[in-house]
Amino acid sequence: MGDSRERRTLVPTRQNENTSLDFVVSVEFSMPLPITGGEGRLYVRYVPDRLLLDMEDLAPWLTHIEAIEAQEIEQAAVMVMNDLNSELVPRWIQVLVRTHGGGEVLVEDRQPDWDNPSLLAVLRPL
Repeated sequence: MGDSRERRTLVPTRQNENTSLDFVVSVEFSMPLPITGGEGRLYVRYVPDRLLLDMEDLAPWLTHIEAIEAQEIEQAAVMVMNDLNSELVPRWIQVLVRTHGGGEVLVEDRQPDWDNPSLLAVLRPL
């Protein structure tokens, strides 16, 4: 699935000026899925800690992700989550890969001591 260290250097970040607050950042991308031979959707939601995903410079990382031919959509979802976990170190993250054929994989992770059930309870399902 490519060199993860090289790929992760392409994840653009910027400082979070509001580290004392818990808030959810949601992003959605259309992307080719070589696994299925079609298009799919990538959904990412996270509660940032010190860093935010810099949406202005996201294209190189997305291009690199699209070029990788994961064997399964599960691998693609975990790869995206691991990249973002490594570079952003969010308090909480959720990644969903959905194919146009109806398949989907949802992965989630959080920092060990973080919990905010009232924030997560108001999130709509992806």
